[in-house]
Amino acid sequence: MTRTKEVLILVLSILSFVMSIITLYKTQFSSACMRIFAGEHLNIGHFKEGNFQITLAVVLVNTGVKTGVISRVALLIQDSASRSGYLLEPYFYQKIDEAGHFLHDSQPAPIAISGKQNLSKQILFRSSQEGGTEFRLLQPGTYSLNLLGWTKTSADPDLLDSFSFTVSPENSKQLQFDFKQSTGKTTRISQARWFPWQARSLTQEQVKALLKQD
Repeated sequence: MTRTKEVLILVLSILSFVMSIITLYKTQFSSACMRIFAGEHLNIGHFKEGNFQITLAVVLVNTGVKTGVISRVALLIQDSASRSGYLLEPYFYQKIDEAGHFLHDSQPAPIAISGKQNLSKQILFRSSQEGGTEFRLLQPGTYSLNLLGWTKTSADPDLLDSFSFTVSPENSKQLQFDFKQSTGKTTRISQARWFPWQARSLTQEQVKALLKQD
């Protein structure tokens, strides 16, 4: 009986020591673990020069302990009728003034995030100004977006958040008007996955469904 008790105590001591080492590693020595998320709304349109633009709020999260760096981001857009896509590059980091206007904050640069921290960035993406087939978004339909992030020097991104949005006929008319008139204005559209939480009137049945009431 005494021998069994001694073995049990030894086993528990070893397990306790192993758990302590694991805890120490996770809290003090684990590497950065980065994630990227796209915000609820997009502001889409075209610059006066004709280049397509999307302003998107991006949340960067580091669940690890060590500081992590996101070296670059990009936005891949595809329409439902084609498997081809267009890669948008970041043009400016932005901020919003008290009147709700977008202002340029700084040029794109690598973003460092401390361990167990997160950071929000308002990013203006645009199509290229140099050669090639220029991208326009003027027609109604559903468009797929992939927010890409790089933490390494490889060509392939290692961070991804995929979502979609729908351009309604009304949105399309506004986009075409602003494009033809070169107003430089943008149209605000929500991600498809956030639609259930958009501000709108709800019927009694919809309220019950939202609150999961019987």
